[in-house]
Amino acid sequence: MLPSAIVIPTGLLGSVLEPAALFAVWGVVVVGVLAGLSAVLGRDARADEPSVDARPLGTQNDHAAAA
Repeated sequence: MLPSAIVIPTGLLGSVLEPAALFAVWGVVVVGVLAGLSAVLGRDARADEPSVDARPLGTQNDHAAAA
């Protein structure tokens, strides 16, 4: 049998674990929202920039050859 000094009262255990669990849940929600916003805003920023150069391959120095 356990000594009475080691036994944790159930009311104390609930009052410690419940706020910790709520804090963990809110932390996950906040991180999820921030990750979602970052992904959406990053996608919008990349949509304005062309993803592939429009020039055909091998024509990047044509201005030097034409001179």
